[in-house]
Amino acid sequence: MLSIIICTYNRNDILKICLETIVKYFPTNFTAEMIVVNNNSTDSTAQTLTDFVKIYSWCKVVNEPKQGLSQARNTGFQSASHSWILYLDDDAKIDQNLFNRVHENIKLQTYQCIGGMYLPWYMNEKPKWFRDKWVSNKLAYDKLQLLQKNKFASGGVFLVHKNLLEKHKGFRTTYGMRGKQLGYGEETDLQRRIRKAGKKVAYDPEMVIYHL
Repeated sequence: MLSIIICTYNRNDILKICLETIVKYFPTNFTAEMIVVNNNSTDSTAQTLTDFVKIYSWCKVVNEPKQGLSQARNTGFQSASHSWILYLDDDAKIDQNLFNRVHENIKLQTYQCIGGMYLPWYMNEKPKWFRDKWVSNKLAYDKLQLLQKNKFASGGVFLVHKNLLEKHKGFRTTYGMRGKQLGYGEETDLQRRIRKAGKKVAYDPEMVIYHL
């Protein structure tokens, strides 16, 4: 039913925190797998993942030596066994209700592309002057509904049917992070193409992660 995909590059310590929350809330009421795409990491990520898959049979690791988040995301869905793909960032903590909400959206079959909400978490104490809203995509939507055409879902918590990714050949590798080189726009570009083909993009405020 669901393939959870996490792409990672040289973030071993943060990735461990993400994986801890995945373990805590991993679904047991429906079929799921997790794929971690190691995008040419040079830190201790490989060893962490080797140890992890020895314990958790629902996890597999795919190595993608070609640098770039879009490349890694494409490798992830191409390696997936299931028809629904849930992309999660490697610096996310998972809300306890996330997977159940994803399951509900899959059963509804109303939309094939749904973005969720991310709220912040902080590795260190938050400065008193800082506002959570500056690093959140919380919108004025209280339920699952269509995004306006000038709004786009975040790739950090992004549920999409594999057929859509295959039809549109995934994420364009000219966009997005590439190692230490900053880059954005790959999710926006994909959603523009999905909309142009007549499909809809929705937002669900109950699909929640906490983003570093």
